[in-house]
Amino acid sequence: MMPKKTAWGVQVIRKTSQQAKETDEFKNFDGFIEAPDFKSLERLFEESFLVPWVLEKIASSVWSKFITENEDLKTKLNWIDHDFLNMAREFFGITYFEIIRNKKGNEVKRLEPVITSTVRKLKKGWYAQKVWTKTVYFNEFIGNDDERNKQKKIWEATGVKPNELSTAKIPWYNPKLNELYEFKNANITSKNYGHSKFVSSIDQILLLSSIDVYFLNLFNNGWMKVSVISPKDAKTKLTVTWKKVLQTFLQNNMNGVPNAWTHALIDVAIEKTDLSDDVDTKAFNDKTEELLKKIAIGLNIPYEILLAVVWNKNTSTQALENFNNHKVLPIQWRNLKDFKKIFEWVEGIDDLEYEEIDLKDQLEEMKVVTWYVKHGTISQEQARERAWWDEPSDGDTFYTWTLTDDEDEIKVDEWETSPSESIEKIFKTIEKDVRENL
Repeated sequence: MMPKKTAWGVQVIRKTSQQAKETDEFKNFDGFIEAPDFKSLERLFEESFLVPWVLEKIASSVWSKFITENEDLKTKLNWIDHDFLNMAREFFGITYFEIIRNKKGNEVKRLEPVITSTVRKLKKGWYAQKVWTKTVYFNEFIGNDDERNKQKKIWEATGVKPNELSTAKIPWYNPKLNELYEFKNANITSKNYGHSKFVSSIDQILLLSSIDVYFLNLFNNGWMKVSVISPKDAKTKLTVTWKKVLQTFLQNNMNGVPNAWTHALIDVAIEKTDLSDDVDTKAFNDKTEELLKKIAIGLNIPYEILLAVVWNKNTSTQALENFNNHKVLPIQWRNLKDFKKIFEWVEGIDDLEYEEIDLKDQLEEMKVVTWYVKHGTISQEQARERAWWDEPSDGDTFYTWTLTDDEDEIKVDEWETSPSESIEKIFKTIEKDVRENL
């Protein structure tokens, strides 16, 4: 469940919606399990510049090719919307995919994404999705064929219709309905919904967005402080007409770049009394930096990832390694665990892996490999293997030339070994002399 936030945080995040209990489309449905306020999280996604960027960064980093010898399995996995999966799971803590089976029901053909906020889990194991006025029901995913067939027989005996799911007293599987599979993060406070790290950082994310909005409003108002305008002479009074003219002028003209140098002429000497202090931009910048650090801790990602700056090489490498080890790899492990559960009976599923993420600096790596080859530490073939390049058709062959008894005849020896081994063999097998330039 979503933890309680500050009164300010709750007010901002729900400024366009009422309390979840009042607006929940499932409030009249019998038997559903109360869910987090997904609608408010959706609003946070729409209004924050930071949240979509972080989610896209995570999703693009998690996605990698699959390693499996089963081409059919690889095709099915590649058809999954992995961006949706990784973004929704990380943001909401849970996301759902509809399981599409073949006609016999014994094979999973594909997975289709379902919008998280439209689904509610029922207390007896099924799911209900409400879109506008229509309610659709789903079975809970059952991977084991024997268990699924067992529950089918229970359903056949009950004669229960799909819209009477909540009246069933024992689990059963309705073959006329598809299944939902839930991709869920760990949560120590709820076994029905996963934990979202974004929920824990709502206050900081909202405050960061509010700082931007504050400066935007300052700009729109011509950077004018809250002020009172009045005649300089206490005996002078502004007429109603002049008040309206002055008010209209300030509202319409004293904002934005196009009107930065707009002037007005009135026949009364006036003065301005500021009611607010000058804006301390440094304090706001310091607060922004502090908020970014707290958000980085809350989301468990390196602080440097949130900064739009050019890092030095050491900082960049360390930040990416931390991001990969503490954020990307754990998500991949959870995904693999779920995929292996969904495709449990598919051949080769136990060996399914993501391709390893390569964080090496390619330029530096090339310099090191080139130095190794140049000094005979590794062969060109080994260098290609290290760089994930294909091997040449003729391999790496090193030649040595030695003189025979007949000085006019040259003997050519070939060894498919490293340069260092070839050179060593030259001096072991030399007969009379070696040409000056081998």
